[in-house]
This record gives sequence, structure tokens and C-alpha cells, in this order.
Amino acid sequence: MKPVTTWGLCVGALLLSGCVAGGQRAWNVDNCSAIRPGAIPAPNGTALNEWMDLQAARAEADDFVIYRHEWVPHTCRLGPYGSYHLRLIAERLAEVPFLVVIQPEFNDELNEQRRLTVVQALATCGVPNPDTRVVVAFPQAEGLDGREAARIYQEMIQEGSTAGGMGPQRLGGWGLGGGLSGWGLGGWGGGLGGWGVRGGVGLGGN
Repeated sequence: MKPVTTWGLCVGALLLSGCVAGGQRAWNVDNCSAIRPGAIPAPNGTALNEWMDLQAARAEADDFVIYRHEWVPHTCRLGPYGSYHLRLIAERLAEVPFLVVIQPEFNDELNEQRRLTVVQALATCGVPNPDTRVVVAFPQAEGLDGREAARIYQEMIQEGSTAGGMGPQRLGGWGLGGGLSGWGLGGWGGGLGGWGVRGGVGLGGN
């Protein structure tokens, strides 16, 4: 083993002193210096509520989207549901800041004809300046292609059967779920459930 030289000791001392000084500077940072005196923090849930309000606003904006399936195919005539939907839009449009969005087809002429149809219908209902409130654009909401239906259905009936409601069990049969913290008696496909979110562990049997 090589002996430690005086030069090595000096370098080590300098490095150690630098680390200590840097550590002292880090510990002495005043994280509250940017907060003005007397400031009161926002109530609990402020950020969460803001996020929920944003999502609710986006969902409400989708009420004013006229989708392709609401039109008679390849025409500028609304179908039965489309006509009903447009009446609901006309009743609320003066009270909200949202635009009426028409989901576009790959046909610019048809898109403009549909836009004019909606503008004229809103004008007939007494909506002020309808031409500035109707646009052709892709809606922000994500579409569904049908593959989600089976998964959503399974989740709905499973939650209904394990959170205190009645519903078919995954393994068959009907049973009363145990809720979030209670006991539950399973059906002929289940057994006696224990404590827990989804019924816990219990003795099964037919």
C-alpha cells in the first residue's frame, strides 16, 4: 500500500472543505423568501377542483358538437336525433361561450352546406349572430370504435357486484357484494367474502 503524500492530503482537505461549504450553502437556502408576508395558502383541493372544473367544461363543450351520424348520409339534412339535438343547442347557446362544432366530412362543399343549415336554423330560433358561432372542425373528444364496449360492460357489472350492488359474478351466478369495508355473501358461484375493497378472501363453495 502506497503511503499518503502531503500533496494528496492537501487535495483531500480542499475537496472536503468545498463539500462542506457547498452543503452549508444548500442548507441555508430560504425556500420561503419568494412568499410575501401574510400570504395564506390555497385551501385543500384547490388544484384538484380546478382540474375537475376543466374536465367538466370540456364535457359540456361536447354538448355543442354535431357529429356525422346525426346527418342523413351525404346530405345537409339532419336526422331525427340531429334535429332534436339542434333544438337543445339553440335553447342553451346564448348562455354559454362554446362554439357549435360540426364534425367534417371529406367534402368541403357538403361541410359548408351543413354549416349554413345550422346557421339558418339557429337564426330562426332567435340566436344572435349565429354565423360567428358555427364552425366546421374536428371535435376534441376522443371517438370510440366499439371495442371498448365489452371491457366497459365487464367493469360496470363487476363494480356493481363487488361494491354493494347486485350483479353477475365473474365466475358465474348472482351475489351480494361486500362493499368497501363490509362482509358479503356470494352467490352459488362464490362464497363467504372477507374484508376488503373487492370482497376480500373467504371460503368458496358451490
